[in-house]
Amino acid sequence: VNLCEFMCNKVSLCLGDEFAKFDDSTTSRSPAFDLQMVTRVLSVTGLEQEKGSTKWYGVDTNPSKGTMVAQFDCPADAWFFKGASNDAMMPYSILMEIGLQTSGILTSWVKAPLTMPGKNILFRNLDATAKLLRHVDLRGQTITNTSVCTGYSMLGDMGIHRFKCTLAVDGSPFYEVDTSFGWFVPEVFEKQVGLDGGKKCDVWHKKPENSAAVAAAPVVTFALPADGDTIYNAATTCGSLPAQHALRRRSRQVQFLDGVTFAVGGGMHGQGYAHGFKNVDKKDWFFSCHFWCDPVMPGSLGIEAMHESLELYCVHSGLTRGVTRPQFNHDLGACRWKYRGQLTPKNDRMDLEVHVKSVKRDGPAVVVVADGFLYVDQLRVYSATDLRIRIEPGSSDFRGLPLQTEGRAAQSLPKPLQVSSYQNGGLHLAGGFRSSLPPSKFMKWGATKAQGAYQPSVEGLCWHPMAGVNGNPIPGFPPTASPPRPICFQPFPNNPNDNNHVPGELPLSWVNLCEFM
Repeated sequence: VNLCEFMCNKVSLCLGDEFAKFDDSTTSRSPAFDLQMVTRVLSVTGLEQEKGSTKWYGVDTNPSKGTMVAQFDCPADAWFFKGASNDAMMPYSILMEIGLQTSGILTSWVKAPLTMPGKNILFRNLDATAKLLRHVDLRGQTITNTSVCTGYSMLGDMGIHRFKCTLAVDGSPFYEVDTSFGWFVPEVFEKQVGLDGGKKCDVWHKKPENSAAVAAAPVVTFALPADGDTIYNAATTCGSLPAQHALRRRSRQVQFLDGVTFAVGGGMHGQGYAHGFKNVDKKDWFFSCHFWCDPVMPGSLGIEAMHESLELYCVHSGLTRGVTRPQFNHDLGACRWKYRGQLTPKNDRMDLEVHVKSVKRDGPAVVVVADGFLYVDQLRVYSATDLRIRIEPGSSDFRGLPLQTEGRAAQSLPKPLQVSSYQNGGLHLAGGFRSSLPPSKFMKWGATKAQGAYQPSVEGLCWHPMAGVNGNPIPGFPPTASPPRPICFQPFPNNPNDNNHVPGELPLSWVNLCEFM
């Protein structure tokens, strides 16, 4: 309940009166709707506080210290499983979001936003090293995130916050992230300089200095989704791809490219090259999710687009050859990324390039490692090092496929699986509330659609799962022409930590986090 307040309503109803100045601001919230990956916050420990003091950049809490434990109830039927190439694969971007989002709540809990000037401030991920420790089938699991503040410093009007995050299921870690975020005043991004000091440049295969390498590795271009069948059919016809496979992304929601270009044996490592591009659409679904009143494409989805282009390159170049009923998976190990800019609805085009650096056989599987870059209107703003994917043998029946771990099949999935309630009871504005509601005192912001016009009040929560048509909703939640959507993933039932809805008190439940979003 508290977390719903955080994502798209009054921040003070999640964190307390001290944060009231952000209630009507465009300050970054917690990701919302389809990208909301925190169900509850269980505890915060290790704080250093002196009530009434201003010794830490003007606040009474040391932003450098604190540990937050949060959880995400991961539905077995979540949209991202349905969109991936097979049922058991969680897209890498979602692993990133689950790993990073608790840091966005912890930074506010330790009062880092209050060290910044003004009330309209931006929170952005800057860089990270992430390591996948083991494979886990996450469908229907409660994932625990333990995030630790490892440092905070002010550089002029910019605050840099560092964290170490660990994801675990049943007490056993499977993903670790060391990361840093920045708090910024909006003026910083009005003239972003990217990774190259503001210099704009072409992608690898269009640079004159690479013309000889491009000529040696002829470039092939495909439009998407129109030529998607062509890529797969050509690979099947030449024998590099079996007719039975689980390599293709199954919904448009996890497809981020309008076209791809391949150069087998090209790229800066001479091992293979893929370029992808996207024409920015102000109505893209992720702008309304990330963030409320501060629309920006999540960096994780830029990394996901790199994965998408690398997957298509693997099919086109024949790297799937010899793998029985191939499917994609994430390879174990570390990956690094750096962000020095952003993509918003104001931009026109996104380009990315992926440079294969190694292709190795691992028993019956193939492991592909690559580096990547992302450009916004020709400004290079992201880099990624050691993107890792695995092409491995799959089941003869890909429906309900248990995830294979290090060559051995995982145990059968638990029954019944916890699901998202998207179809059988999620919180929808249109059609009424078909699942349990928070206490009535937290439901006083405006009226439901059935009651007529929205009448914003000074307290409470309006369940408004719709975003503005242009991806930039307005505080106060006026109705829009966009279709209704569930406001967030529903928590699994009967968790006692979901019974508290009081702002500023732990545990924080899903309504508080919706305020943050």
